[in-house]
Amino acid sequence: MSRRGSDVWNHFVAENQTSAKCKHCDATIRRHGNTTNLREHLMRRHSNVYQPTASTSAGCSSVTSFFQKKIDLSGGKAKEITAHIANVCVKDLRPFSIVKDTGFRNLIAHAWPTYQIPNQETIRQLVMLRHTAGIQALKSELEKLKSDISITTDGWTSMAQDSYCTITVHFLREWEMTCKVLATRASLDRHTAVNLAAEVNNTMKEFGLEHRVFACIHNNAANVNLAGQMINGTKDRPIAFNIGCAAHSLNLSIGDAMKKGVDQPFENMVAAARRLVGHFKMSSLATNGLRTKVKEMLSSEHHGKGLIQDVSTRWNSTFYMLGRLSLLRWPVVAVLSDQSLTKPQEARVLDMPAKSWKLAEEIIPVLRKVELATVLFSSQSKTTSGVVLPAITGLVEQLKAMTFECAVTDGRRRATTPPGQNFRDTLVQSLTERFFLDQLDVTYEETNTCELVPFYLLASFMDPRFRNLSFLSEHERHALAKFASKTVKAMPSLPTSSGAASSTSEPEVFPPPKKSKSEVAMEELLGKGKSRNPHAKKNLKRKRIERLIKRYSN
Repeated sequence: MSRRGSDVWNHFVAENQTSAKCKHCDATIRRHGNTTNLREHLMRRHSNVYQPTASTSAGCSSVTSFFQKKIDLSGGKAKEITAHIANVCVKDLRPFSIVKDTGFRNLIAHAWPTYQIPNQETIRQLVMLRHTAGIQALKSELEKLKSDISITTDGWTSMAQDSYCTITVHFLREWEMTCKVLATRASLDRHTAVNLAAEVNNTMKEFGLEHRVFACIHNNAANVNLAGQMINGTKDRPIAFNIGCAAHSLNLSIGDAMKKGVDQPFENMVAAARRLVGHFKMSSLATNGLRTKVKEMLSSEHHGKGLIQDVSTRWNSTFYMLGRLSLLRWPVVAVLSDQSLTKPQEARVLDMPAKSWKLAEEIIPVLRKVELATVLFSSQSKTTSGVVLPAITGLVEQLKAMTFECAVTDGRRRATTPPGQNFRDTLVQSLTERFFLDQLDVTYEETNTCELVPFYLLASFMDPRFRNLSFLSEHERHALAKFASKTVKAMPSLPTSSGAASSTSEPEVFPPPKKSKSEVAMEELLGKGKSRNPHAKKNLKRKRIERLIKRYSN
């Protein structure tokens, strides 16, 4: 059989008209009057020995030269790949220099061997184009809204100690809570009230929201509170409410309780706990020893659990730290007592005294109740303004009812130490003051009433979850109902959807959804049907019966 002119035949022996055998691996490859299958076999299996050359066939371009070509960046497939690389930088917060990383380049070369990876400037330009398009899309979405909006502001610091300010917008879209980021900008100037207010005002003007902002929510720092008063709407439509963050108020109340007491026993206890946890975080020997002791001393459900380091600006992280430290107390003590794991002089400094362990055990149940309120206030899928006063009043009542006793080795219980009682009392007092619980029985026309009181009360009144207002007395409910009726009548009428009233179709029935963390927290914190008025349930039942009798008589 004659040999063809292609260089492929240097690596194959023709067996018949339809197949050839590879000289390198003895594989039999089928052919159909051409060498395409043979060439592809060499490129896949023997690229180290096969050096393709241009085809000698007249009028035909080389298949090998086609495979050697890079994908043109102007091509559709290459644009898709480049867009996905830019999306990695956006979604995963990766730097533009990722295109220089060896591992990333190896991945792309394996997935698309012929793709030319762009430089980081190209990726930067694509990301900025997406940013500009995202801003325009958000502006268009906000322009179509018929309802008012609320904005929130927050300052934060990155791990590189760069200061930023983030402004978010909240609104209803098809009866669902929606949150969007308007801007995150570096704060190069001092955090004065004037600078903070100017940042928010400029952002509202950029998005055309000056006349549509109903409320501005921020933290409770003095400069931010002052800035809130400087955030303007328009002359004919000023911002109705400047509201301090309820979760931040909880954080401040915990701080008040921590600092209370002679010699600040709770702050000292937390400092000792941080020092102890920090030792395990810095010592691999102690950490490995703790894992071993946990397996030896605790049940299997706690295996693998380690200590948690708190963040001073987040009180609930302190709660998590103390809770885990209390759970692993005896394994921790065992590690400190083992001289092969901890030096004696280090153990004497790190070991917490018995009174500190006792203080931690006493305040953990208190902090757990406050954590429930934090979960409620942190929900982004449900409105939270209406739950503030019911949650805080329920929290205060539960704190007042708590007994501060600690179990001892003989199985009996003893009264709490004075610092534990002071912590509870100070926390209750701080919550009462910061959430104005002593001003709930108000005359709504009084000028000295804090503006947050009518706001929170009206929000609870309008929230169907608290339609019975069980956290208020009967007198307070009547006063609030009168104020709400007056307020609603003064509001402009809302547009109604066409055809909604004439619909006669049966509503679709869905199974009850699984309860969220916030719903579980609300049930545990507020209870079911709990009321400050002992006759509330009886009165409500009597009124329902009266309405039924009246309807029947008519």
